[in-house]
Amino acid sequence: MHVPNQIADALQHLYGLQVRSAHRLEGEVDHNYLLQTDRGPFLAKCTPPPADTEAIDFQIALMEHLAGRLEQIETPRVVRGLDGRNWYRLPDGQVLRLQTWVAGRMLAEVRPRTMALLEQWGRVAGLLNAALADFDYPYAHRAYRWDPSRTLNSRPLARFFRTDEERALADWFWQLFEREAAPVLPRLRQGVNYNDAHEHNLLVSGEVCHPRISGVIDFGDSLHTHTVNELAIACAYACMGMAD
Repeated sequence: MHVPNQIADALQHLYGLQVRSAHRLEGEVDHNYLLQTDRGPFLAKCTPPPADTEAIDFQIALMEHLAGRLEQIETPRVVRGLDGRNWYRLPDGQVLRLQTWVAGRMLAEVRPRTMALLEQWGRVAGLLNAALADFDYPYAHRAYRWDPSRTLNSRPLARFFRTDEERALADWFWQLFEREAAPVLPRLRQGVNYNDAHEHNLLVSGEVCHPRISGVIDFGDSLHTHTVNELAIACAYACMGMAD
């Protein structure tokens, strides 16, 4: 497929790139395109209006902070335009930005999920925390629905569960959090977390026998919260589909 003409023209005019082919990728907010260009592969991200440029600036600042800080783990690099800017608003209101392409398979596609990969999953969560320990940004302090420390705010959504059994199970965990976790939260360390270490955001190398986690993508859920939540999120996703 091809990117829309407006985007292809903008990439040539603003970044000096000649797009040869493009592949549309899934995205919750942005329209994402894997581009093959005269200078190699890139990821173009187009945020539809009304684009939250404060969120975009935060993600760019975080990626620039992480660049080169994770041992053997690649993260996207911000690609600046010919005039040095890191994003552009197009005539239709979309915000266009460009990143380096991080190659790899999604961890979700790798089978078997070995103990070594599970250990690396936790290690990557720790490396991200360590790399972000000296990073802060005003937008990181927003109230956000995907903040595990605010899980009790989700209680009104229990009405959307399909069965009483599902509602009872969720309520059991909310009560457990309220009883055991909430009282100690004020004493726990906080900082900016990546906050999204699941199997679709962690990329794995191409080795057949001994694959390793080689890349991390998607920083849209990053925020300032309790540091332990980074590990909790990684563990929660790693446990899905696994035997007790």
